[in-house]
Amino acid sequence: MAAPRPPAADPAASSAAGSSSDCGSDGETASIRIGDGQVLIRASAGSGKTFQLSNRYLALLRRCPPERILAVTFTRKAAAEILDRVLNRLAAAALDAEERRRLGSFIGDISEEECLQLLAGLTRQLHRVRIGTLDGFFSRLASSLSLEIGLPPDWRIVDEHADRDLQRRAIDAVLHERNGQFVGPLVNLLAKGDSPRSIGRLIEDAVANFYDVSRLVPAAAWSRIPQGGVVSGEELQALIAQVAALRLPPGGQLAKARNKDLALIEVGDWLSFMGSGPAAKLLAGETKYYRAELPEELVAAYRALLAHARGILLKAWSEQNDATRQLLDRYHEARRRLLLETGSIRFNDVASALAERVSAIDGPTLVHRLDMDLDHMLIDEFQDTSLNQWRVLRPFVEDVVQRPRGTFFCVGDVKQAIYGWRGGVAALFDKVARETPGIQEQQLNASRRSSPPVIEAVNEVFLNLSRHLELGEIGTHVDDWRRAFPRHATVNNHLSGYVRLESSDLLEGNADEHRLACSARAADLVAELMQTHPRATIGVLAQRNAVVARTMYDLGQRGILASEEGGVPMTNSAAVQLVQSVLRFADHPAHSIARFHAAHSPLGPLLGIEAQMSDKSAHAAALAIREELARTGYEAAVARWAAALRPLCNSREWSRLRRLRGLAAAWQPEATLRCSDFADRIDNEKVEEPSESRVRVMTIHKAKGLEFDIVILPDLDTKLCDVPAYAACGPGPAELPDTILVYRNQALTALLPPELQRAVEEQQRTGVQESLCCLYVAMTRAAHALYMIVRPQPARDGKIGKLPATAAGLLRATLADRPDAPPSARLYECGDPEWRQPLTVDGLGSEDEAARPVKPARPLLLPLEGGRRRRREAVAPSASIRSLKVSGDRLLSLSASEFTERGSLWHAWCQEIGWLDDGLPPRDRLLEIAARVRIGGGPFEEDLDAFLTAIGRPAIRAVLLQSRYRPEQAGKLPAALGAVCRQEDLRLACHTERRFTLIDGDRHLSGMIDRLVVLSRGETPVAVEVLDFKTDAGGDASGRSAAYEEQLRLYARAAARSLGLDPGVSGATLVWLATGTVRNVPVR
Repeated sequence: MAAPRPPAADPAASSAAGSSSDCGSDGETASIRIGDGQVLIRASAGSGKTFQLSNRYLALLRRCPPERILAVTFTRKAAAEILDRVLNRLAAAALDAEERRRLGSFIGDISEEECLQLLAGLTRQLHRVRIGTLDGFFSRLASSLSLEIGLPPDWRIVDEHADRDLQRRAIDAVLHERNGQFVGPLVNLLAKGDSPRSIGRLIEDAVANFYDVSRLVPAAAWSRIPQGGVVSGEELQALIAQVAALRLPPGGQLAKARNKDLALIEVGDWLSFMGSGPAAKLLAGETKYYRAELPEELVAAYRALLAHARGILLKAWSEQNDATRQLLDRYHEARRRLLLETGSIRFNDVASALAERVSAIDGPTLVHRLDMDLDHMLIDEFQDTSLNQWRVLRPFVEDVVQRPRGTFFCVGDVKQAIYGWRGGVAALFDKVARETPGIQEQQLNASRRSSPPVIEAVNEVFLNLSRHLELGEIGTHVDDWRRAFPRHATVNNHLSGYVRLESSDLLEGNADEHRLACSARAADLVAELMQTHPRATIGVLAQRNAVVARTMYDLGQRGILASEEGGVPMTNSAAVQLVQSVLRFADHPAHSIARFHAAHSPLGPLLGIEAQMSDKSAHAAALAIREELARTGYEAAVARWAAALRPLCNSREWSRLRRLRGLAAAWQPEATLRCSDFADRIDNEKVEEPSESRVRVMTIHKAKGLEFDIVILPDLDTKLCDVPAYAACGPGPAELPDTILVYRNQALTALLPPELQRAVEEQQRTGVQESLCCLYVAMTRAAHALYMIVRPQPARDGKIGKLPATAAGLLRATLADRPDAPPSARLYECGDPEWRQPLTVDGLGSEDEAARPVKPARPLLLPLEGGRRRRREAVAPSASIRSLKVSGDRLLSLSASEFTERGSLWHAWCQEIGWLDDGLPPRDRLLEIAARVRIGGGPFEEDLDAFLTAIGRPAIRAVLLQSRYRPEQAGKLPAALGAVCRQEDLRLACHTERRFTLIDGDRHLSGMIDRLVVLSRGETPVAVEVLDFKTDAGGDASGRSAAYEEQLRLYARAAARSLGLDPGVSGATLVWLATGTVRNVPVR
């Protein structure tokens, strides 16, 4: 960038001098004053970094118009939070003298009049306020400089779905380049000589792993692996003959090793040759084998063979590196052509284009193009900044720093640098601290979010990571992180809270089974905590998406409504799947599954699709669908199809169809000639489901910036360091890489020269430290309580297994008093398990809450009551009370075919019946339901006739009429329920298929009530009856009456408790549809 521009005139008359006080009335840490110039704040989790940034912005606003201040962060939500904080603090200060005094303690004395002036000026100029995201800033910059940075004039940012399509098209272009003659040899090298199952998948993996980093490095960076040492074929044969001719004691260990090595050399397995026998000893610097000195002739020959082996292996590695570069270059050229053709580009590509050329553009041109002349820059979450992003920002920072009154402010926390996988370089934070002239650093390590027990556990873990003595080669990286970790404190010492580390209940099992056990335990904990802390927000945080999905399933099985951050697949809807089948049938009329699915739905008759139809008819129907899509567009077509499905949809299904219509409208501009492309697009779409649930399940990365009253961590058994895809390093920390290696394995890494081994080591360090950052972020999301679940590792035969190099291993090493972990054990506790939630649920506590002393931390290893089973038994009430460990379905089911073919169908029909006083649902409606429920298809007429005959039986009909609850019928009801029915002015409400969850002693019960009748006086429930429909033989003929009755008692108890009633005023009735038998069940 050119020489600094002259500073703008200062329009504000007020002083910007800040208070020297260290804290405000509420204990907030004071920000560095505006007069201090360049400022870098290291803000630990929950320490108030947004508060500090808003202080800085407000202080600047007093002396500078908003268009000359740029504040950027990484997400729209964070940007909105900053702007909200600025506006709200100004508004509060304008209205309240005490708020004004508090604001003045941070930015200098300020009057009511000035607050009003600043607020009015800011709100009138919101279009000039430059508080936003880095991506937004870069987009504006690139739009103003399209030609200079090589972008087409009509470029646009595409979403991830369109980007996947562009990637596929670019890969196709590479595969077909010159009829594929370039790709074959490259793919062979990429696959290291193996035959890949899919060439396309191999290229996709290469693009996913290496494309972004490849745009940072020069071509020479791929060619750092040294070459040489390979002997000619004749020389190799001479060495082999020399080794074979050596006279060694027959049958000895050395002779056996020599013969084995010759066999390995014969097949070219040089890596195995170097990894065992005399060769491995010589590589380790030893000359003895089984305590005997190796013959000099053998040593000399083996050293020559080792040099050859090293040369062969490194040559193959170098060729793989070069093949990767060539492939990525070709892919980049294909993407470049698509960019010029379509104008479609990713955010990452915008940053790359700017990074390469923005520094060459002079300052006046930038000011003119952007209509933006900056005096002050504020950057939030700086630890997540990528190298390319910094290359774009750096000229602006250097410019404002050089201005007489310009300032630069950045805030971040390298302990929360969890986005290295998308390019974030935490070391940039330290680089800026070192290289910015006159910059002042401040540390904020007092949490305003978390309770003392949570922070005590955080300190105990991260200040004592060296207690884990079995980390091996990554131990140094872990210890480096520990040494840089500052001790944390709390601002709100009155907050009560609790921390627990516990093991799951599964003693034996593989990794997947242990993962399931931890997820199930998390779901049980949620059920318990929802009852004991009914107002608390609960976050279940996991490392892996698979654990998120499983936990959502486990919560659903317990009847707990939870919100999955990031949304759920749109295809999790029967109606949407039907539309997809129509689309796929339209493209492929011979697609028998899609045709069958669509035919057995209202879309079949609507679109002329039949399960059995001639090829000619199928092609005609498919053509008609394609013509409709081409004529009316996707949105109109989907709207018409959705209208036909609406009678079968509940509110959730209809909501999905409305969202699908919106997606169809968005798809129309990019629609292809293939209908199935839209079906595939639907597969990748996720939707946010509106939910008022206090429970949210998400990955740790999505939880960044959030807080919960309670945090549960069930996914702690992941390795601290996964195998990296590549290793890259530059001449110094946070420098552009000048070396890159496709990672192979540790054995090959040992063959590299020291400088390249350091690249691998640095990549490993980055991975380990990011894992530690994830653990830190996860633990510090908790305001009050933190529950951590690990897999058991009991002692066996008095021996304690090796502590794993995982987050769970670190927690056990630092918190528990011994390294083993029996099943269902509490390994550590801190705080008060009966902690109270403040009246204000803001994560900062309530001032009127009585301060409660925190119990000292104490390691525990206590098996819970009832043996090793830690979590409550999760059962359906359909399980017998005497055999709770047998699932209800298995205990009570009929034969599998009868249950699925008749039971589920009749229950679905019963669900549609309210009061028979209003008549039965139309026959067509019941047949439509049958087509939806029975996957195997019709005919349904016979089943429906049998069902209607059953409903018409006098005893069955009587329980479905409102007259059942009239005073004259009271004698036919259970005594307590009958007594209620003798009263006047009762209001009846009937509900079908009501799910429930209930904590009953040491069991967590969940199930589905077939029919629930609530009797109310006015708006107050006074009694309830639960009716359960059975489709097997009635009475004792089924042999299961006792279990059925116990099941129904639990149903009635759950229904009564949910309405705040005594179970004594509830009724329970078993209804056998097949035999017309009705039995009242006493509720004890």
